[in-house]
Amino acid sequence: VLDVPRLANIRLWWNSASAGAVSNVAVEFTFNATLGREEEDPGERLRVIQIDAPPGFRMAVRKPQDVILLDPRSELRVTEWNWTGLLPRGLWFGLDTSVNASGKFYYSFPVLLPAEGEMPFNNLWNIKLCADSPFCQTELLNVPIPGFFFGEQPGFQLSEEAYNALIGNGALHRSPPIAVWLCTSLLLAFALGG
Repeated sequence: VLDVPRLANIRLWWNSASAGAVSNVAVEFTFNATLGREEEDPGERLRVIQIDAPPGFRMAVRKPQDVILLDPRSELRVTEWNWTGLLPRGLWFGLDTSVNASGKFYYSFPVLLPAEGEMPFNNLWNIKLCADSPFCQTELLNVPIPGFFFGEQPGFQLSEEAYNALIGNGALHRSPPIAVWLCTSLLLAFALGG
């Protein structure tokens, strides 16, 4: 029985739960105990955090800015992340193996939701801690997270810092230009007395 690594405070957030839509999904968890690298078996060294979406969901990552760190103060050292269209439900985060694994994992990324009538009954996300990728043949830990269904709202709101990180990277849609133009025009007309 493994007693490390252990994960705590696992949460899943999303900004939209509409059929066929792209939603920004955030996965958050902390390492409950520091994983000392000197204690790891070389063949079972934690190298990768793999996030798997449920069947019917697809990662909608198209550019590097789509994957957003929501807690830049975290001690967890992610050195790289990647995805592939060949395994569309997965996203991989490579860890710095020269430092202990501790701190908070808190990332957001776009996900394409299933079409109407195609939401899986077994709607579970998986956090996998792996010694390899992309197949995670040496799986150290697999934690399922209950997913969400169409129309459902998350049970919490992002912190102001996390929300600003998400907005600052342009991941959430901003007001369309016509709305900005209309507001500016109305304010100008009001200011000129017209």
